[in-house]
Amino acid sequence: MLVDTIKKDRIEAMKAKDIFKSGVLTTLFSEVQRLEKVDQKDDQKVLEVIRKYNKGLNEMIVITLPREGDDILVEKDIISAYLPTQLSGEELDLAIAEIIAEIGAESMKDMGKVMKVLKETFDGQYDGKIASGIIRNLLQ
Repeated sequence: MLVDTIKKDRIEAMKAKDIFKSGVLTTLFSEVQRLEKVDQKDDQKVLEVIRKYNKGLNEMIVITLPREGDDILVEKDIISAYLPTQLSGEELDLAIAEIIAEIGAESMKDMGKVMKVLKETFDGQYDGKIASGIIRNLLQ
């Protein structure tokens, strides 16, 4: 479970006396702890917390760079390690084309079906706006 990985990494950072990393992971772990005990075992719920935290860091980067943004960039790298790897543009194009062929999508009426299969297969690994644009282009 993802929450166990975060907890383990937090302890390792504390033992290594990596104050910055242990602080970041303590904050992240505290955010996950706010979930009910049942939800903490659901990696999807934990990923939602991590994505929200990461989004906040992205907003902070825009506001603070170039002044004091270096710490935020390091913090973002630590947090990003727990998120799924994002598909490249080519991988996303190929995945969508395969899904369209697999389900026999022919028009924009099938866009919802394509998005559903894409989400089931690659949840959290793509930007929804980009995927939507690709699907629109392929189904026109």
